[in-house]
Amino acid sequence: KSLCQGTLPFVVRIPVIPGVNDSVQNFEATARLIAGAPALQKAELLPYHKTAGAKYEMVGKAYQPLFHTEQPVAIHQEIFSRYQIRSEVL
Repeated sequence: KSLCQGTLPFVVRIPVIPGVNDSVQNFEATARLIAGAPALQKAELLPYHKTAGAKYEMVGKAYQPLFHTEQPVAIHQEIFSRYQIRSEVL
């Protein structure tokens, strides 16, 4: 049995990484994959943030961020809503 067919409650957690997985097509595919799963509780969207920079400074290294933009995730929440999947941004 796959996770989406099972009865054990689960949450899908998705890091939203600009330029890597933040496309509408990717989130549409993810929503289609999990839509209708009887035990799905919600999808949690984890926006990319730059807090790692402070950790680099503590060990005396220069932080070179991988991504220079942070994309709003509201559009991704709307996609999950269309598939009747509760989602939240953490």
